[in-house]
Amino acid sequence: MAIESPVCVSAMSHAPDRELNVAAFNVLMAVALWIESPVIDLLATSTTLVAGPKSIARLKRFALWVMLLATAVHGLLAFTPLFDIVAVPLLRMNPDQAERVRSGLQIMLLWSACIGWRRTLQGFLIRSGLTRAIGAGTLVRLTSLSITAFSLAYLTSLPGIRIAACALIVSVFSEAAFIHFAVRRSKADEHAFGRDDHAPSGLEMARFHAPMTATTMIVLAANLLVAAAVNQLHDPVLSLASLQFCNSLLWLFRTTGYALPEVVITLGQNDESRRTLWKYCLGVGLGLSGLTLAFALVGLDRWFFRQVLGASPAAEDRAHVMFLIAVLAPFIGAAQSYFRGTLTQRKKTVARLWAIGANVVTLIVGLRLAVVMQWDARYAATSILVTALAIELVTLAVFERARPAQSAP
Repeated sequence: MAIESPVCVSAMSHAPDRELNVAAFNVLMAVALWIESPVIDLLATSTTLVAGPKSIARLKRFALWVMLLATAVHGLLAFTPLFDIVAVPLLRMNPDQAERVRSGLQIMLLWSACIGWRRTLQGFLIRSGLTRAIGAGTLVRLTSLSITAFSLAYLTSLPGIRIAACALIVSVFSEAAFIHFAVRRSKADEHAFGRDDHAPSGLEMARFHAPMTATTMIVLAANLLVAAAVNQLHDPVLSLASLQFCNSLLWLFRTTGYALPEVVITLGQNDESRRTLWKYCLGVGLGLSGLTLAFALVGLDRWFFRQVLGASPAAEDRAHVMFLIAVLAPFIGAAQSYFRGTLTQRKKTVARLWAIGANVVTLIVGLRLAVVMQWDARYAATSILVTALAIELVTLAVFERARPAQSAP
């Protein structure tokens, strides 16, 4: 999934107005991901609460309501004046950038619904031990994304942002369809999972899911805050494009850490297994940050920005500085994932909300200082983001240490 952004950015480099489209893509993904927030944690909710056929039926109904809500919000923002009333002033977009973002959102109307259904069903596969299908689904997503993106780039004259939006919606629909049929073929939604089949009520699921949703919404609001701040600094289009180039590569190193919470939830059954998982998460984080640093020091990041993503020399230089500053992000993310997994397993999801609250407060203060003092975006954007991630990690660790883990039933 981490290859998704580089593929889209690379395809856009073949269309006119490359940097303007890449800058608009940065904002488009920030908005789309924030709208998607309620469905993202359906994976953790599904993995944690599924026990058998009765709970699965309840979880599916709950997921459909969450998907409907997210899609309704997406539609209101993409197709009504709400976009001009809310999004444009908040994100400080110029008219050209705003129109590109709006057109991308309109194409991606079913984005949240596809992702929500796929993540719900993936939880059933995880609890059934059928994770190979998840990897195959990701391959389907990447293949459909690449074929769509480069076909449109070479065979049509569509604006770059529309090429990316079309490729994204085709890819998530393809993956959702694949996972849907994989669950049906494997009968993963009929397994008893070796536990009593308690069917949680809608209120129980909402109480469990809501704190994680709020946490994710706040997490993803960070992208919106950064975009709004960068739009108020010097040369915003070049800076946003450079930040997108940086994030496209950095995501490749960070993405492994995002899969760790579900591993901890599933395998962390006692204190000994949790200690092993803690060492594993730290090892993953150190390895990924080490690779990130090596890429930056030998100049492979510059080659990637220039040859793969089509960055201009100015954007390449800015993206390199941003990437070098962010080398600790993969390590911090892997450590965060361990604590998120243990806290979710113990149903202490409110603790995650407090942690991300500390993250966002740090981010808001830092970005406000950057705007007031007109700091150089090359140094401000990623350094503030990494600082906020570190504060979140400390907060998660405090909550984890304050309440010793209980052995899972």
